[in-house]
Amino acid sequence: MFDDHVPEPKRSRWVTVMLLLLPAWLLGSGGLALWMYFHQAKKDAQVEMPRSAAPIDATEMDATMTKILRYIGERNSSSVEAAKGLKGIMSTIDGSLGPGNTGYHIERIPTTPVATGAWPIIMVQIRGKNEDAAPLVVVAPCDSVPGSTGAVDNASGVVATMAVARAMADVKPERTIVFAFIPHALDPAGPVDNTAKALKEALPTNAENLLVVQRLGVGEAKLTCLSQAATNPLAGHDDLANAKTGARGEYPLADRLADLKLPVAVLTSAYPPVPLSPDDAAPDSKALAESASQLQSVLWFLANRK
Repeated sequence: MFDDHVPEPKRSRWVTVMLLLLPAWLLGSGGLALWMYFHQAKKDAQVEMPRSAAPIDATEMDATMTKILRYIGERNSSSVEAAKGLKGIMSTIDGSLGPGNTGYHIERIPTTPVATGAWPIIMVQIRGKNEDAAPLVVVAPCDSVPGSTGAVDNASGVVATMAVARAMADVKPERTIVFAFIPHALDPAGPVDNTAKALKEALPTNAENLLVVQRLGVGEAKLTCLSQAATNPLAGHDDLANAKTGARGEYPLADRLADLKLPVAVLTSAYPPVPLSPDDAAPDSKALAESASQLQSVLWFLANRK
C-alpha cells in the first residue's frame, strides 16, 4: 500500500507577510487617493477663472425684472406653484452668474428642507488682495411673501445685486466681497431662522459689514443704510448713502442676522418705508439702475477701506 498523500508545499514567510500587508496597503493607498482628490478639488475651487464683466444696464435689468414678475412669479415654499417660482429665481441667479455666463464659481449652501422642496443659499465671491482682511458680505433675499410676486420686496434687490456682481466681476478690491442670495427671508412660514444660521456658518468668522440689499428703485433717490450694529459702516459718508441707526421689524432677515450677533445693516431706497401691498409692479428701470450704481459705489468704498 502506497501513501498517495502529497504534502502541501511550504508557504514562504514573505508570501504570508505580503498577504497580511496587502489589505492595509490597499486601504492606505485608497485613503491617500481620496485625500489627494478632495485636496485638489479644494485647490481648484480656490483658483479664480477669468470672469466676464458687464456694466450696469437699465434695459438688461428691466428684462430680468420682467422675467421674474411675468414668468417666475410668486417665490416661496407655501405652495407647489410658489415653490416652482423659488426654484426658478435661484436657477436664474445660478445661470446668470455661473461658469457658463459671468464666470463665477458657484457655492451652494444647503438649507432646511420643507414640504415643497429644498433650495440652497447661492454664494459667489470676488477674492480680495488681502485675504486676511475681513470680507464684505452682500445679502439679497430672493423669496416673496405669500400671495405676491414681490416686485419691490425683493425682486428689485435681487436684480440690482446680480447687476452689481456682473459689473464688478473683473475687479480686485482690497478685501473679499461675498454675494449671498437667500431662498428664505420674507415668507414668515419659511425656515428663516435656520437659513440665517446656515449663512452664518458658511461665512468666515471675521466677516464684517453684512449688507442686506432690499427694496431698491423706489422712494428716495439716494440709498439709505439702516444699521443694527453699534456703528453704521457708512457714517460720515453721506455722499454714498444716508446713514441711519435701527431697522428692527421692517426687515426679517436682518433681524435674524442681528440676533446671531452679526454686524448687519440694510441698504434700501425705500426709506421712510413705502406701502408695498400689492407688490406686483416693477420699479422704474432707470431708478433701479441708479440704485444699483449707488450699491456698486458703496461696495467699492467698503471693500477698499483700510
